[in-house]
Amino acid sequence: TFMAVMLFSDRLDAATYYIATNGNDNNPGTLAAPWRNISKANSTLAAGDRVEIRSGIYDDLIQPANSGTSENARITYTSYNGEAVFIRGKTTASSGSTVQASGRSYITISNLDLSGDKYSVFGSSSLIWANNSSYFKLLNCTVTKANYLSDPRLAAGLSSTGIRAEDRERAVNLGNAQSALVENCTIVGWQTAVIAGLSQNSILRSNVFQNNWHSVIDIGNYGATATPVDLYLLIENNHIGGSMISDGVQTGTDNATTVMNRKIVIRNNYFYYNGEDHMDFKGGGEILVEGNVIVGASGGGYLRATYGQAPDTVPG
Repeated sequence: TFMAVMLFSDRLDAATYYIATNGNDNNPGTLAAPWRNISKANSTLAAGDRVEIRSGIYDDLIQPANSGTSENARITYTSYNGEAVFIRGKTTASSGSTVQASGRSYITISNLDLSGDKYSVFGSSSLIWANNSSYFKLLNCTVTKANYLSDPRLAAGLSSTGIRAEDRERAVNLGNAQSALVENCTIVGWQTAVIAGLSQNSILRSNVFQNNWHSVIDIGNYGATATPVDLYLLIENNHIGGSMISDGVQTGTDNATTVMNRKIVIRNNYFYYNGEDHMDFKGGGEILVEGNVIVGASGGGYLRATYGQAPDTVPG
């Protein structure tokens, strides 16, 4: 009996806490007496705990101090009963990303609006950092770069070489993440929606990636002679479109001279109106492309495979 209970939950005393705009961090964090700030949850939540956030706007960061320990003992940040929750982060350059889960394990962020309300996330950065994480989940979230169409850098920074280097802003960074899941999210208006450099065993599923400036999804191993990596990456059932100057999905870099990024499946996606190629595999190999729908002209083509192996394609 004891072992059966332990398999069900790693922590028998796992708790659910609550946050509300009229709360107080000296409260016990119950539904009747909630906390006020997400920072209180960051320092308190342990494996198996969850915090449910009441409706409102929060100028705060999600930066868990601890990790979960298993699928049954995750640390979870979510909205209360589907209420509209807007987490806007901070507005100073030293504050960091709105979500900082780097190096953490078994963290779930769900049912939140994490859209940025400023032009910048402070230089070459990412709004959601989950690099070097394990089993990170981003579910049912909205991540729109507010006012992106009126951003003055859109006109000043675009050129044949893309966005100026200092303005490279990513919505989600999964660099070196293991077994991440991004599902049912809407990500609009960033330089790159998801950068997944060397992320292995990860899934991007049923998302809307739209109107991002550069490559919508940027994958893989960089450098001309990098060691090949088996990524086991699945990209399926997404809307991938509106890249203003680059690709829908890109692997590797222009100076690739060998196969560096292997074992990727791209299936049942809807590609539309990307500025360059819908899919550009630089240094890519062992890639399966099947069941995708391609709509609208692009500046390049349907698919390009350079500096590597042509993918196996199954018409959609």
